[in-house]
Amino acid sequence: MRRITLVLSAVLATTAADAASYQKTDGTIVNPIQNRIPFGGDHPYVGNNLEPGANLVGADLTQAGLVEADFAGADLTNAILIDASLNDADFSDAVLLGAAFNQSDIMGMNANGADMRGADLTLAHAPETSFRGADLTGAILSTLDGRNADLFGAILVNATMDMASLNGADLQDTCLTCANITLTNFRGADLYRADFENAYYYNNFMPYGEFHWESMGVLRMTWPDVPEACQTAAVPEPAAILLALVGLARLPRRRKSPTPYRKAVTSRQE
Repeated sequence: MRRITLVLSAVLATTAADAASYQKTDGTIVNPIQNRIPFGGDHPYVGNNLEPGANLVGADLTQAGLVEADFAGADLTNAILIDASLNDADFSDAVLLGAAFNQSDIMGMNANGADMRGADLTLAHAPETSFRGADLTGAILSTLDGRNADLFGAILVNATMDMASLNGADLQDTCLTCANITLTNFRGADLYRADFENAYYYNNFMPYGEFHWESMGVLRMTWPDVPEACQTAAVPEPAAILLALVGLARLPRRRKSPTPYRKAVTSRQE
């Protein structure tokens, strides 16, 4: 019996020693990392501690509770952050190549200047999230909830953002060349000097917002074609179009605007 007790004590001690911590933006250390609510309990991740500048390549943080976590300048290449709670986390200047944020809550997250090429933000909850100057080339933002997000100067070349909600977002000076904007909601967004050259939408599923898309370089395409200049862009699966059909039935009808985009830009400069 005494031997069993000693063995259990050793196992528990080893587990506690291996458990990782994370640093909050105010310097507070959370140890060990917990699963996000409502799951609760210690998270199984046992790699490097989560802190600014850390090497977290390939880290599996699925369903982790990381509210206000400080990842500034960290390398999270191919990290898995699916269904994680990352409200108000700091990813400024972090490397997030191919990182997976599917279904994560990233409301208020700071990803300014982050390298997010190829990142997957499908179904991410991201109102008021800041991506200022971030590189989201080839990223997947399909069905992203990015209401009032800050994308000033961000790079969204070849991004797949069909059915994303960017109403009220700041997209000034954003580069959206070759982006798939099928059914994307831009109502109330600031598109001043945004570059939509060769951006496209499929068939009748126009993006939402009071803008003249054709005058902005946006093309209407027939499935599965994409603009010739965008042949290297990833083409969404046919299932994405089926989702678009469902979304079309749920979203309000698009209103036509008599005000051309270029006229809006001119008045803005005045």
